[in-house]
Amino acid sequence: MPHLVVICRMALMASLACGMAAQTPREPIPESTPYVYRTVGGTSLDLQVLSPPASFARPRPAIVYFFGGGWSSGTVKQFLPFGKELVGRGMVAVFVDYRVSSRHKSTVTDATADAQAAMRYVRANAAKLGIHPNRIVAAGGSAGGQLALATTLVPPLEEDAVSPAANLLIGYNPVADLRDERWTSRFGEAGAKVSPISFVKAGVPATLIFHGVDDPTVPIKQVRDFCAAMRKAGNSCTLEESEGATHGFFNYGRHENRWYTETLAKTIVFLKAQGYLE
Repeated sequence: MPHLVVICRMALMASLACGMAAQTPREPIPESTPYVYRTVGGTSLDLQVLSPPASFARPRPAIVYFFGGGWSSGTVKQFLPFGKELVGRGMVAVFVDYRVSSRHKSTVTDATADAQAAMRYVRANAAKLGIHPNRIVAAGGSAGGQLALATTLVPPLEEDAVSPAANLLIGYNPVADLRDERWTSRFGEAGAKVSPISFVKAGVPATLIFHGVDDPTVPIKQVRDFCAAMRKAGNSCTLEESEGATHGFFNYGRHENRWYTETLAKTIVFLKAQGYLE
């Protein structure tokens, strides 16, 4: 019996050491490997990693996806079609679950802290994941777009020696400005403190944004202003505007995949231009 106890303890320590989730993720992604990237308030949060075939040399570039859903809901599988395409081209795709108000009674600040923690985990564990620690892309849509931008623009909300900043940024109709009345009425002063546009400065990595011209949820003026501020600070910010498109236009399965196909193709062009894909 003592021998069995020792074996069990060793197995538990190995599991904790590698950071793998002890439980099945809330939304399991087939063929992915789950890792618990933080435990906060009794809640374990995981990210799921899809890796390319072994024929692609390590370390590999990675893209970390944050789903949309107004910080209140959403599915970690939102960007799975995008991620699978990039995995097939040699990137590691990471799908992050974070706290949302419908499940965790959380705030936009909580979600932003989770996003930064996820990026720190990926960078700190880059060797284990086969990822280049300085070739990590943060990407997301809508509220997840705010989180992707906030990993790099918003000053770290928690002290840590590892930087949460991405090396490239991609936003799909992202909420770039949380200072207008719609968001302040919901989040108060907290929203402004995690508003990406408030922290634009020189040295932000190259950024690509996709947005629908007719988006009623996140008006396109918001990202036009964001990109203008980025360029004024000397940064590269490419805004791809889609005429006739509304919120969520880029998602797989919508509009007969017209805009999904278009945004995926332009995402690949951007990543190739930055040297992340061949």
